[in-house]
Amino acid sequence: MALVEIDNLKTYFHKKNSIFHKMLDKGPLTVRAVDGISFAVDKKDTFALVGESGCGKTTVARSVLRLVEPDAGSIKFKGKDIYNFTKQEIKEFRRNAQLILQDPRSSLNPRLIVEELISEPFYIHGLVDNDFDLLNRVWDLLDTVGLSKRFSELFPHELSGGQARRVGIARALALKPEFIVCDEPTSGLDVSIMSAVLNLMQELQDKYDLTYLWISHNLQVVRHISNKIGVMYLGKLVELGNSEKIFSNPLHPYTKALFSSIHRVEDRKKNKREILPGEVPSPINPPKGCSFNPRCKYRMEICPKKEPQLEEESENQLVSCWLYNQP
Repeated sequence: MALVEIDNLKTYFHKKNSIFHKMLDKGPLTVRAVDGISFAVDKKDTFALVGESGCGKTTVARSVLRLVEPDAGSIKFKGKDIYNFTKQEIKEFRRNAQLILQDPRSSLNPRLIVEELISEPFYIHGLVDNDFDLLNRVWDLLDTVGLSKRFSELFPHELSGGQARRVGIARALALKPEFIVCDEPTSGLDVSIMSAVLNLMQELQDKYDLTYLWISHNLQVVRHISNKIGVMYLGKLVELGNSEKIFSNPLHPYTKALFSSIHRVEDRKKNKREILPGEVPSPINPPKGCSFNPRCKYRMEICPKKEPQLEEESENQLVSCWLYNQP
């Protein structure tokens, strides 16, 4: 059963024209960060969004949490559109949907100690009966993420990167959410700490029946933790489906190029990495037809004329490409 359903989501950023843009009479600047994507995240699943920087992954995450307003489409949580919520429903949604940021220190108030940082959500939602019980709850959360009581008295600058990440996870768990958006939760960590954090996230998912929307550049991490995956390019989904199937047999030319960068330790020979020609087009003026067509070695006559739709090519694997979706 789907916990989160996204249908034709479009999130654009409208910018004021520069003086040079006005001189060229080009009209308003519109950045098409997310340009009509649809997918669902089932309960207890880990759905990963991957793609190059600037493809719209983080904008999707912020739209799903109602941190930015979309221009079109709908986002449903437990069957209800989050943009039609009443004030009470929004408050309940804020408890059920949490965020783990890529840089935990950017979200940790440097003036507060860890105890106060983790206690903050309880005060905001009026869940504090007495301070002693709250302190015990904070200690329990720290223990859950592998930190001892003494960390409750430290300031953010006294924490290592891995410890700060665990504090961010503890705060996300504080209100017992069902859904957590994980925006690059392992970036900047060395391999041993990254492995420990990944194991922790999986243990927490099993223990509390959590659902993850996982945003990452690290394809090895995505392969390890996700069971479903969406590949984004220039604000659109180009491939979607079961992680194991997509990693073992990527169909879209962009997915193949992206996954060719994965280094497999078991391979004795170096993987032949595919280098895509050209640069990623601007989301202000995306190509007509298939957005990937200017860089695609399989480009056909129809590619710059008509945009392919995301269609099922095999069981649990959808792709948006004219190589498969013949007109």
